[in-house]
Amino acid sequence: LEYGYWDLHAYFSCARIFAASRLVYDSETWADLRQYYHAFRKQDKEEMPISEGKPERTYQLTNDVFDPPMEPFQSGEKGRGLKAARDIHKGELVFQATNNTVIFTNGHTWRNFLFAIYERNGDEETTEGDSETTCDVLVWSWVQALVDDGPLVIVADLDNGSLLNEGRFEPGWETPNVRCGKEGDTRCMMSYYATADIKMGDELLCDYREFALLDSWGDMGL
Repeated sequence: LEYGYWDLHAYFSCARIFAASRLVYDSETWADLRQYYHAFRKQDKEEMPISEGKPERTYQLTNDVFDPPMEPFQSGEKGRGLKAARDIHKGELVFQATNNTVIFTNGHTWRNFLFAIYERNGDEETTEGDSETTCDVLVWSWVQALVDDGPLVIVADLDNGSLLNEGRFEPGWETPNVRCGKEGDTRCMMSYYATADIKMGDELLCDYREFALLDSWGDMGL
């Protein structure tokens, strides 16, 4: 059965998972998840070698590293979020895609990764999978094109960057103070800049619509 995005959300009981407070991941938990991703990628390639000329089904976006001036915290009703670890000046780079950013070029492989996470700690006597981590990765993933007129891909940050909450310049929303790309850029290449001076401790917010195609899961077979 080929589950779509919301089918997966229901199957893993994500509404129930997010009804309760979720813990902020520590460095060891993030490292474990990234290590598991690399094991999954290796096994996927071994079980189904990639034909010549075909794109990889999943890969790291870059080998770059970056130490962002932000830290995770519990942000009330929004759940987990990110706040400034120091004063940040308008126009300053807040965070960017790193070696923790992973790409899936098709929905089938991303779906397999979710099920692999869900089942990784199970055994014959265990009926309950790891819904918590699976649901986190599910909602932290988004769809976008990496180049103009290029194919859509699924992107996920396997680090605290995933905790960035949304703001919008609309009634009922908090005002965003971070944007993807500098002013005047026509495409978000996963570098995020402060749109105003941000004080240490202020929450970082970004309009997801600047980079995520929120209604394009169907285009990925999901």
